[in-house]
Amino acid sequence: MIKRCKELGLEEPELMEIAGSFRINLFRLPDKTRIGKSTDKV
Repeated sequence: MIKRCKELGLEEPELMEIAGSFRINLFRLPDKTRIGKSTDKV
């Protein structure tokens, strides 16, 4: 997983142990296609 993140130019995942549990934080690239809020109605 760490190797693949590096290949994609992403930050390495954060691996943490918290109170007997295990947590992994994964990061993604910023979404550059979004520009402001959508005005489309749902």
